Amino acid sequence: RRVHLERTRVTDDGVAALVERAPKLHYLNLHSTAVTANLKAAVPSLGAIPEVILFGTKAAPPSSTHPFARIVAFQPRRLLCVDRATQRVVLLREVGLDTYELLWEHDGLGFEGLAARWLGGTRSEGVEKRKGIDDGHGRVAVQLSPTTFAHIDTRSRAVQSKAGSPLAPPRDAGARAPWAHGVHPQRLRSGHRVMVMPWNESPLPEGAAPRPQIVEKNAAGEIVWTFTDVERFPQGFRSVQVIERTR
Repeated sequence: RRVHLERTRVTDDGVAALVERAPKLHYLNLHSTAVTANLKAAVPSLGAIPEVILFGTKAAPPSSTHPFARIVAFQPRRLLCVDRATQRVVLLREVGLDTYELLWEHDGLGFEGLAARWLGGTRSEGVEKRKGIDDGHGRVAVQLSPTTFAHIDTRSRAVQSKAGSPLAPPRDAGARAPWAHGVHPQRLRSGHRVMVMPWNESPLPEGAAPRPQIVEKNAAGEIVWTFTDVERFPQGFRSVQVIERTR
């Protein structure tokens, strides 16, 4: 029912063979493959598949400017990352495979124990939601000190500080929290787990510590997605909350 072929060498003929053998195919991802503008002619039944991702291919329609534009009521993955090296919180949105845009950044916090939590999306006045994909902004709670946290609207950047701090990362390995912190996983609705794990370069430069990466694993423990952005996060992550794709 679901087939991921993104970034493979699959051709029009390969897709035709697949579709012929999988009559119940519900989702087909051909992002960044070698399919051509003749794909629909070569595979007439392609239009019967509810979800087909053609972004980054010659078969993509000219109006397809967003990798998720063909999916109705679908919000791409977003990441709320705490950067331990520069004491900042960053909100990213997925715009393509391994490609993320910066939606919001709050830096200069000056607190080593900072944490952040996504409080939910907000709608911009006068901006119509296009096929379920809004501008990705929302409200974030950010810990500013051991006793102070702030609610921030990432779109307007308006800040409202409050006393008290419910955001400190959990120390109990069995605790369930909405973020991933070290070996403490974030549990997604899909049943997958997201963790911050060491990323071991081979070999590591002398004296260098492994950089953390964000890893998503399925119920079988298999890695299904990873995120490492050395340019944006050279020292890795303290914690991260994956804001799930929604339908």
